[in-house]
Amino acid sequence: ENRQEEIVPGLKVGDVASIVRDNARKQPNAVSLVLGERTLTWAQLLSRSAQVAQGLRRAGVNARSRRIFGQERHRTLRGLLRLLVA
Repeated sequence: ENRQEEIVPGLKVGDVASIVRDNARKQPNAVSLVLGERTLTWAQLLSRSAQVAQGLRRAGVNARSRRIFGQERHRTLRGLLRLLVA
């Protein structure tokens, strides 16, 4: 079964990955994320996401590690976004 967990209602992990990849290809220098004073372009977001994913894989997180978000999903997502723009 290839069921993807929803990050928030109606938005699945694969949807976000596709959006980032597509926009990084189509408009790499457009702003994708604003957090306080920091901004990331789509190309930067794709690059930083790849770095975070690589770090998680090194730490032993893989596709079967389905509980990374757990009950506090929105807080974890905010933390990941902060990590991306750090």
